[in-house]
Amino acid sequence: TIAAPNSDNNNTLTLPDEAGTVLTSASSIPSSQITGSLGGTTLVDSGSFTGATTVSADSVFTSTYKNYRLFINSGVSNSGDQDFSLQMRSGGSTNGTSNYSYTQGYVNIALNKDLYTAFGGDSNTDWFIFDNHDNSHDITFVIDLHNPATTNYTQVNWNIYGYDNGYTKWVGGFGRHKTTTSFDGWILSRNNGTVTGTYTLYGWNES
Repeated sequence: TIAAPNSDNNNTLTLPDEAGTVLTSASSIPSSQITGSLGGTTLVDSGSFTGATTVSADSVFTSTYKNYRLFINSGVSNSGDQDFSLQMRSGGSTNGTSNYSYTQGYVNIALNKDLYTAFGGDSNTDWFIFDNHDNSHDITFVIDLHNPATTNYTQVNWNIYGYDNGYTKWVGGFGRHKTTTSFDGWILSRNNGTVTGTYTLYGWNES
């Protein structure tokens, strides 16, 4: 039923000369139909993984957003301490060139701390983002990526919350990829065992 307003005004409703669905205030708008620069954060991708040796996603970085935040919540297998690294992907292939530049440090609940100068540097094949995570404990990754889908340098920073040698441990770091390569995906790897958990990726622009 289409109801006219209770007034003497003449109003015109013009339908577009094309097929489609009329949306109302109760409708949801598919993200694929939204264009232009959007403020705030928007869910871009999500997934789960079970008994995985690596976790990755392709075709998730686009020109729609300049910045992305990746959350990974994972439990690890009972296979000894695990190290984690992050790399970029493009066209379904992992970029393993010696162009990953980074540094990082850590502090644990006992206030032990260090700067990972030995692991960082200017010509690595990945970003080494957490070392010696104890088995059977959960680990949470919060990773910000800037300009991954542009021809600017991809910048990255991370905050990771895990467990090492009987202590809750925080690792923070930052880096960049030293080439102006446009990437569309990411991959998280570990040195042994498997991981089980979920991930979510959000995109956001400055305005």
